[in-house]
Amino acid sequence: MSYLRYVLTTVLAEFIAVVLGIMPAMMLIGPRPTNFPFALLTGSIIGWRHAKKSVLPTESFSLLFWPLIALNLCVLTLAICGNFYTANANFRFNMILLSGFTYGCVPFVIAFIASAASRGKPMKNVKFIIPPCALIAVLLAVFWLQAKQNNDVTFTDPYAGSTVADDVNLYAYSPANEDNRLASLDVRPSLRINENYPTADGATAFFPIYAAILNEVYETGDKREILNFLACSRTPEAYDRLIAGKVDVIFALQPSDGQLAAARKAGVEMSFTPIAKDAFVFFVNNVNPVSDLSVDWIQDIYTKKITNWGQIGGNDIKILPFQRPDGSGSQTTMLKEVMRGKAIAPPLRDEYQGHMGGMVRGVAEYRDYAESIGYSFRFFTNKMVYFTPYIDYQRKRQERLTWNSFRQLLDIYERIERIEGDDRERWRRNESAIKILSVDGVAPTNKNILNGTYPFAVEIYAVTAGTENPNVQELIDWIISPEGQELVEKTGYVGVGGKF
Repeated sequence: MSYLRYVLTTVLAEFIAVVLGIMPAMMLIGPRPTNFPFALLTGSIIGWRHAKKSVLPTESFSLLFWPLIALNLCVLTLAICGNFYTANANFRFNMILLSGFTYGCVPFVIAFIASAASRGKPMKNVKFIIPPCALIAVLLAVFWLQAKQNNDVTFTDPYAGSTVADDVNLYAYSPANEDNRLASLDVRPSLRINENYPTADGATAFFPIYAAILNEVYETGDKREILNFLACSRTPEAYDRLIAGKVDVIFALQPSDGQLAAARKAGVEMSFTPIAKDAFVFFVNNVNPVSDLSVDWIQDIYTKKITNWGQIGGNDIKILPFQRPDGSGSQTTMLKEVMRGKAIAPPLRDEYQGHMGGMVRGVAEYRDYAESIGYSFRFFTNKMVYFTPYIDYQRKRQERLTWNSFRQLLDIYERIERIEGDDRERWRRNESAIKILSVDGVAPTNKNILNGTYPFAVEIYAVTAGTENPNVQELIDWIISPEGQELVEKTGYVGVGGKF
């Protein structure tokens, strides 16, 4: 029992050394190499004191040594398994995680051994530390091979292209912003609401349309007052708020089965009025030679029947199909309109994107995701996503890293310097780094959306759930009127009675 207690207390002390040595340094000093001496000092102090206070249950050095490396062995094994599981796409995070533990664990182990040896008692079976050391060497070799594979695939050349700056900045479409990008009518709208303002919420991809509607119709003393009635909680949260009666109307796609079940459980009957159309699109990085996919191919990619671009006319490289969370508008559309009853393969960790901006970024940064494919809505992808030079983005990103390693920072600076002298204008232009695919030979143009030849045209709905606000129906009637539809088309969507 004393040996078990020794193991547990040692692992706990080592973990504390990692947390106290790395996390405060991250928060106080920031992601810089100065974290290393901070962690070295902390780990050494905790390791030395723990050995002094511990009751060593045995004089066998090997038995004392195994618990000291148990934590690092576990982290290293998890990192290697994670690399295999995610097809090596998450190597950098695993490297950072492993480096962080090393910063805290190595000084702890050295100080612990030195403190134990200073007691003057001879240690037996020192030679039996060879097996754990050999195991660590083998695991490090495997990790090094994974690193080499990762670098060969994704870091062959310095990337001078574009990436997504951040998730979408909705302030650009805010009525409170004097320089907003909202569409407007040339004449005063026939509907003006100056009391009992309906509260509106909805999907990120459709915020420009309903923000423009409220900005045009709501008559307030100050445009900032409109924000009291305007929200963008994203599709899942918007449906939750509508069902709970917290908003009068939301602007979104059809609900998921889970959202319909939640409405039935709450005794709420939702009403759907089509107000506009958009295209559900698939995109790849510009370097991917594939420009068109059939519906069957898309389904086979997301059921993992097709796993290599070489199978469908592309390069011989695996396919990394991104997915969104269940309940999001894009994931619901993917399941209902694209998969059509076929079971989508569960996403690997690196195939999951919580935000639509993150999905576009993953595809845009082709040095990490040359093999990736993503999906979203045409207006969001073409108009709302802002692309920025990759190098400028990486410089800013360094300041926001939560975990880091000295080697990673050197790698970033090294790659920046290698392209610093190139023609920066080549990537300073705000050019998209992604390519929207046609489906079955049909591009997602306004004309093809309206005439139904593009297979994944979707309707955007104004959704209500028994609101008592008398102006809600008037607002919806105005949106589907010629005036409202003109505003829809000026925004960049296709009207339900479009002209194409």
